[in-house]
Amino acid sequence: MSTVLEETGRPVISSDLYDRGFGTSGIDFLQSTRTAENIVTNPPYNSAEGFVATGVKQSRKKFALLLRLAFL
Repeated sequence: MSTVLEETGRPVISSDLYDRGFGTSGIDFLQSTRTAENIVTNPPYNSAEGFVATGVKQSRKKFALLLRLAFL
């Protein structure tokens, strides 16, 4: 997802709690205080509510999550 977004020419910051070979590892989104204009994330489904609460606080413009429709 990050690679495709980088193709737009805009800066992209990629992170994950675990080292999966891409982005910066060791970043817990739920504990982070970093803000950004826009946030796009694919959270673990069991943590979706926490990601919503955190993302709403940390995004200054847009916030998008990739979730199952059942989350609605």
